Amino acid sequence: MLNEPVKGTINDFEQFLKLLEFLGDDVLFKLKCGNDHIIFCSEGGEFTTISNGSPLSVYDLKKKLSRWVLTERKTITFTIIPAVDKCPKGEKLSRKELIEIIESIKYIRQIPAKFKIKILNDEKIPHILKTFARHPVEREIVLNSSSFSLLDLCKWEEDGFIKIEKINFMDRIAPLFAGIAFMFIVAAAIISFFPFGRTIVTYIKMQELENSVNARRILHQKVPEILPVKDAFLNRIRYKNGILISPGPDRKIGTKDDIILKLPELKSSLFAIP
Repeated sequence: MLNEPVKGTINDFEQFLKLLEFLGDDVLFKLKCGNDHIIFCSEGGEFTTISNGSPLSVYDLKKKLSRWVLTERKTITFTIIPAVDKCPKGEKLSRKELIEIIESIKYIRQIPAKFKIKILNDEKIPHILKTFARHPVEREIVLNSSSFSLLDLCKWEEDGFIKIEKINFMDRIAPLFAGIAFMFIVAAAIISFFPFGRTIVTYIKMQELENSVNARRILHQKVPEILPVKDAFLNRIRYKNGILISPGPDRKIGTKDDIILKLPELKSSLFAIP
């Protein structure tokens, strides 16, 4: 066991593992990365972790260490003070558990910024992970997750419970195919309401024509009988005596299935000049 305070630096967390080998059961040491720090207090072989004056949970410790690793490389300094009197209250962490966490750190940089999770053993992982596994996952989302950490993913992959995979070309274009499929579904839904769906679309087209036709009428310009717009049945919409007419499904004028939109009379108050 060390008898005097020791200060130094580590460049990676594998050096941290070697550091743990020299620590006794009752010791306090501090890791500092930039402006952030974590204090580890060991008492009777169990660790309590503290940051900003408050105990850290095991999850928060994993989350903080994950962010340290993924930020640009900074030198981590440590200070070791042997023979502490008493550690503050907080969640306890065994030396074995701490070593497992530190060992998982070396795999974090191998996780892509965007990746897929393949479940290999769904009995050994939390249920929420199955939801994440349905879609591509962004590393930043896991960093902010309140259910599990990137270090947990590393550990589960190491234990053979999951597999982390890179996003391939097919994964990238899958959303495009999904959008095209959705458009086909919408089109099919409209067609399924035939003739009602096409009738509604035809009415919309006729209403869009109404303003331009009325403008010609007000200005006493000639309105062509066959207008340059087709209805939903691919018929040319027609104009006759103040009425817009679609031949309807049978494509014949003057039958029962004609679709008619009557335009306002020119003497209507709608056309009054204020």
